Amino acid sequence: MKTLTPIKAIRAKCLDCSNLQVKKFVNALLKNVLYFRTGWAITTTHGNKYLKTILTEFAWIASKMKGTYLWAKYQSLVGRRGKKKTLVAVGHKILIMCYHILKYKVPYKELGVNYLDARKKERIAKSCLRRLTNLGYTVSLKEAA
Repeated sequence: MKTLTPIKAIRAKCLDCSNLQVKKFVNALLKNVLYFRTGWAITTTHGNKYLKTILTEFAWIASKMKGTYLWAKYQSLVGRRGKKKTLVAVGHKILIMCYHILKYKVPYKELGVNYLDARKKERIAKSCLRRLTNLGYTVSLKEAA
């Protein structure tokens, strides 16, 4: 079975409905934003509840597609936030992606699983080095060729 990228899954979902519904969906993406309240609980307050439902469903699909950026984002957040809050956060990422694709008319570019680790490469190395030093090991780091 062929796996779809998250954006292709969204496009396939949109193609199942009529043109008027697609236009309403695109307008909702451009006009509505999910607002987040910071603190202990991250909840959506204002915005389109139908858009939130669709984005949460797409986030659930994306969280099951191994080897994608959205899967890696889900995995990095689920341990700290829990499943439901993470789905809302990944749905927000999908909304941001769709907004930029529609605004700048650029094709979707899959960032890959290692994108998050590559951005934090030095921080991860320092953290691991500090932990090993605290455990009593002497470590020297050398980049692989």
